Amino acid sequence: MEVKLKMDITQIVNSQTVDVYKNEMLDALKLSFPGLTESDLREAIDYSIVKRGRDSKAYLDNNYKKIKENRTLFEITDYIIQREPIITVSGVMFKKHGSCPNPFVRLIQEFLEQRGIYKKTMFKYPKGSEEFEKYNILQLSEKVSSNAMYGASGNHTSVFYNLYVARSITMQGRSCIAAAIMLFEATMANNVKLLSLNDVVTFINNVRREPIGKYPDEIILDKDKYVTTEECFFKILYSCGFYWIPTEKEMTLIWDIINQCSQHELNKLFYKNNLFWFVDNSVVMNKILSILSTLDTPFIDPNDPPESIKGMMDELYDMIFEWVYYDKQYMDRIDRTENMYRCVSMLTDTDSCFISFDGWYRYILDKTFNIPMKIKELEIEEKTGEVKEAFDISYDYDFYTDEIIESQNIIRPDVITPQVGFRCSIINILASIMGKLAIDYMGKYSDNSNSTTCYDGSKRKSFFILKNEFQLKRALITDGKKNYCAYQERQESNIIPKEKALSITGMPIKKVGVPESTKIRLQRILLDQVLDNPGEISQVEIVKQLAVLEKQIIEAIENGSKDYFKPERIKAFSAYDTPMREDGIKASVAFNFLRDDNMEAIDLDQRNSILLIKVNIDKKNVDGLKEKYPQIYEKAVELMNTKKEFAKGITGIAILDNMQVPEWVKDYIDYATIVNDNLRSFPCEALGIDRFENKYVNYTNILKF
Repeated sequence: MEVKLKMDITQIVNSQTVDVYKNEMLDALKLSFPGLTESDLREAIDYSIVKRGRDSKAYLDNNYKKIKENRTLFEITDYIIQREPIITVSGVMFKKHGSCPNPFVRLIQEFLEQRGIYKKTMFKYPKGSEEFEKYNILQLSEKVSSNAMYGASGNHTSVFYNLYVARSITMQGRSCIAAAIMLFEATMANNVKLLSLNDVVTFINNVRREPIGKYPDEIILDKDKYVTTEECFFKILYSCGFYWIPTEKEMTLIWDIINQCSQHELNKLFYKNNLFWFVDNSVVMNKILSILSTLDTPFIDPNDPPESIKGMMDELYDMIFEWVYYDKQYMDRIDRTENMYRCVSMLTDTDSCFISFDGWYRYILDKTFNIPMKIKELEIEEKTGEVKEAFDISYDYDFYTDEIIESQNIIRPDVITPQVGFRCSIINILASIMGKLAIDYMGKYSDNSNSTTCYDGSKRKSFFILKNEFQLKRALITDGKKNYCAYQERQESNIIPKEKALSITGMPIKKVGVPESTKIRLQRILLDQVLDNPGEISQVEIVKQLAVLEKQIIEAIENGSKDYFKPERIKAFSAYDTPMREDGIKASVAFNFLRDDNMEAIDLDQRNSILLIKVNIDKKNVDGLKEKYPQIYEKAVELMNTKKEFAKGITGIAILDNMQVPEWVKDYIDYATIVNDNLRSFPCEALGIDRFENKYVNYTNILKF
């Protein structure tokens, strides 16, 4: 039970927390009430604190020493101000680095250092090569070992067990990603909204406090882009939203505050978190165009700009850092990221953000129209130095003639085209700058957590490092959690060849139960029609390709192919509580019962890899076996009459991988179910193609767009 304690004047005088609050309030009220003296404002603040201030009972739990102490909330916050312990968003505090040995940290650092060595070696080889895959496995192994330390902290059988530590790790991870999202949304889209009058005043106050740097107004801004009071006011109002719309009284107060601002302050408030308006100033835009014009090779790796443009990139970074970047942290960042409408951070994973640079690319591309640049004409061969030409077979489908149309295209997989090089260069200008801003922002995040100041007063670097790893040409995001696919155009400094570019996370199209032949074909449709499509995505073309595949599946099965039967791994019969509810077991039992005597049975006392053939044999159509396969006919009738699981019919027959399809099975193959089982994993709904609720509707039937 929490008991509220009314504060007395002694607590107010002696609390450092209250002192910090009073100073912040004084700065804010000076803006809101310019006619009052500092003495009047301090008196009002003191009166308000005495009247409304409350403390709360709290406690400190040292679960290493098994000590629990009763304290008040202000005692704890004062302790944090005075002692500056490392503090996490979950409220767990740690000793400063260097104050005592920490084998947990040392072990993690060793894993991460070794991972860095493996990653550096990995990128010496082309993606997809045997050496690349070898070192990729090794670096992922070190990553898993490092991440396993979190699991150890939450496992009561581990020597590292500490539930507070485990909770801190998860909450801090969420907080870090939320902080990164705040940075990207604010800097690139002005999409971190002001949610109260206090937010507005705090924002204005923070920006006004920023010193004039290397680029004063007269140097960096066009004269016609100096900001008026009205423009600044409406920019601030535009920055409000989601849960709060200022009242007329609040808008009047905001107007009065802005009216007190100098020209420099108006400019700074307007361009802060307003990237595209700032870039439109001729000095800034000319710097970007100069960078692109200077490039004699594509700007591929945002983490390592070409030597010829490093100086200009540093200047552009300084401009954006001074005028656009807002480095203040948002304390409610986790709640904000869970409830806000995002503009640029399209997708987040455990330790990463997927950021859309599409708006930036299109904006700069428009500015470069009709400007001659060497980078627009460059065609670069990959590291092999060898340009290979190959033929790519493509298919179309004619619904009127029910025929497949075949064509050939020449492909050159070993070439970085001018389009790719120019696109990468434009995107990586901003990607490089955002990467450096992220380092600064996460450094301040670490400072706020007191994790960068050591016990002896020395500073250590922040280990919260965000860097650009992949460039995605296009991504398809579904409604499922961690369920998406993407065309990976670049990984750090390496252009990824098309045959290795498709990355799939969590989608059914990648799962074990989908036949390998189907995976290859569906992934090809996904890549060609969606992710690598230079124009608009055509739902009709996608349906055509699915129709082609449907027809080819049927033809392949009729010609004796096993490629499209569902692969399954089944355990021993005794390993299941209710084995006959498992399709693979049920189909194996059916095969063993019906098989010819000269065929090998499936051993249900051990694990097996099988192919599941969907069939439709019931009491109405079983007579078809009577003439050609009388023994099979008798067994089928007996099975359906004696085994309750088969009373309504036989829906599946299993065979081992090395077996041929029995002849008697071919007439009963359920083509519709097999086709739909193969095609169901394709993300039609994510592309706006409605398959209806009936799982037996084929792709050549009616579809709704």
